Formats: sequence, structure tokens, C-alpha cells
Amino acid sequence: MVSRSNRDLRLNTPVKQRPDVVIIGDQVFLPADIVIWASGVRVHDQVARWNVPQGRGGRITVDDHLRVDGLNGVFAVGDIAVEDGDRALPQLAQPARQGGAYVATQLKAMLAGRQVTPFEFHAKGTLATIGRNSAVAQINGLPRLTGIVAWVIWIAVHVFSLLGNRNRFATMVNLTARYLFWHRSHNAIVGETPFFI
Repeated sequence: MVSRSNRDLRLNTPVKQRPDVVIIGDQVFLPADIVIWASGVRVHDQVARWNVPQGRGGRITVDDHLRVDGLNGVFAVGDIAVEDGDRALPQLAQPARQGGAYVATQLKAMLAGRQVTPFEFHAKGTLATIGRNSAVAQINGLPRLTGIVAWVIWIAVHVFSLLGNRNRFATMVNLTARYLFWHRSHNAIVGETPFFI
């Protein structure tokens, strides 16, 4: 699928960037007018000011109950949290949603004076879209799906995951309009988004 869509996917390849060129591997130069860098995931620099223990990528270190290391009654879930060792979770919606539900259960148990078993992530699969009518779906119990079928599944899962029917309806109207009246437009996000607490 990647080769049919004129995309070049390279894994385990070092990359360097200059304003007008990307240098891949052993001095392969790719001229570029615009370079979009999307490698690695770090938390916002503001997290360093919170005086919490940090691990890989600046993420807050947590134990197997998603409690912040060394801080009793303080929890971190989702992209901002990391466990050491082989329990590090992918920075996706599934672990964040499951972690949030687990912490709610943990808080209720704490108030009732009960203990809760350690958090266990249950992977349901992975979905990724790489463009219009083009996606990959690896769903537990199903064969690997690609193309428009995987893309429709990606849309359905993401719309269903939204809170409230009003949000679902508005999103479906927006996506349908974009699909039907699609033309090559540029939706640029420029600069740092403002930080609010």
C-alpha cells in the first residue's frame, strides 16, 4: 500500500534535517521546500516544572497502578505517563482510555478502603490512516485489512469513540462534506499552540 501511494517508508534509518534538504542514511539528499518532522514523542516542556519524576521522553514515571512514583494518591495516564521496563504502553487512545477508567476504579476503591489489582492493558488492535480511502487495520481476531475497508473501520471507530451524539453527528457531517467536496487544500498548523493551565 505504501508503494502504490508514492510514499517511501524507511525504518531504522538515521535522518538529519537542514532548512532546504533532508539527509537520509548515508548521505542521501532529498531536496524539500517544506520539512515536516514527526519523529519521536515528547511531552510538553512544562511537565519538567511540575517536580514529578520523569522517564523516557520526559514522561511522568508511574508504577503498575498508574500512581506517580513517590507521590501517594497522584496518578498519570495516557501520553504523559510511562512505566519502566517492558510495561511501557504505546502512546495511543486505547491505553489512555483504559488507564483513565482504571484510575477511576482505583479512586473508588481507595475511598472504600479496598485494594485494586495492577493495571493491565488489553490491546484490541491498531488502526492507522495514511490518506483518503487508505488505511491499515490490525484488529485482534481478524485478518490484516488495508485500503478503503480499513479506512471505513478507522472512521467508524473514531466517530463512535466521541462523547455525545451531537459530537458524533457534527463530525460525520464534517467528514462527509470533506469527502464529497474534497479538493486539494492546505490545512497548515503553524507555530506552537499556546499553553494554558
